[in-house]
Amino acid sequence: MLPKRKSKEIQPRRMSQPVQRTTVFSYHSNRSAPETARARYELPADKRRGLERLKHTPTLIAGMVIVGTLLYASLLGNQPRIQVLASSSGQPLQRSDKVYADYVSKQLGGSVFNKSKLTFNAQPLIESLQKEFPEVDSAIVTLPLLGHKPIVRIAVASPSFVLATSQGAYYVSDKGMPLVKVSDIAEKPQNIPTVTDETNLPIEAGKQVLPSDTVTFIAQLLAHLSSTKIAYESITLPLEANEVRVKPQGVPYYIRFNALQDARTQVGTYLAVKNQLKESREQPKEYVDVRVEERAYYK
Repeated sequence: MLPKRKSKEIQPRRMSQPVQRTTVFSYHSNRSAPETARARYELPADKRRGLERLKHTPTLIAGMVIVGTLLYASLLGNQPRIQVLASSSGQPLQRSDKVYADYVSKQLGGSVFNKSKLTFNAQPLIESLQKEFPEVDSAIVTLPLLGHKPIVRIAVASPSFVLATSQGAYYVSDKGMPLVKVSDIAEKPQNIPTVTDETNLPIEAGKQVLPSDTVTFIAQLLAHLSSTKIAYESITLPLEANEVRVKPQGVPYYIRFNALQDARTQVGTYLAVKNQLKESREQPKEYVDVRVEERAYYK
């Protein structure tokens, strides 16, 4: 008989308890999630640069507006404002303002440099104006700060007398230069004496025709005739050099003066001869010559 096997003790099986897992929060897990989310929505580099440029747009616009305003303010129009003044005492030779304005406008429109205050040069305009209009003694061009019309102030000469020639009548300056034809002046100066030129020399406005000494002598002669109350009908420049002839009113003769001698002395000599002739009841039929100092001849 076989011995009995010992039966193994069967121990009861323990029921396993469910393991409770505790979530561990680490510093790394807390930061990784947000960074991943931001990376998911990050803009491309070119768009980021575009946004950066947009930030400066208001400044650029403001700068462009300022520059545009300054450029507009610097623009010049070609329609000037003309102001005509007398350069000396006496009545100025003033053409119509429109004549000067049209010429200046043409000059302003002829150069691109005249379109801006920054590049405008007044000197060529002034020189051109004086060349075109000999009566213009000087001119000043003023550019307005805000406006666009240049202001041109023109100083014009006062004539000494009118020189009547076979080529026309001209106003003559104190330097013996024909300034402008009498027919070209709208508002003619009053009480300007007329001197008749019999030499028939070529005459042109802006080119000297008489020596300045002759013009000065005529002005002094006219002043002495007026102060001594010698009324005259005409003053003539004959072919003889340096001679000035005056035809007094109411007599058949003329007086011969020397433009190189003193006018006052010669007028005094004539008055003495006139008184002498009155006492002797004589009267010249052709002339009284006072050209030689302290002497007089009559015919």
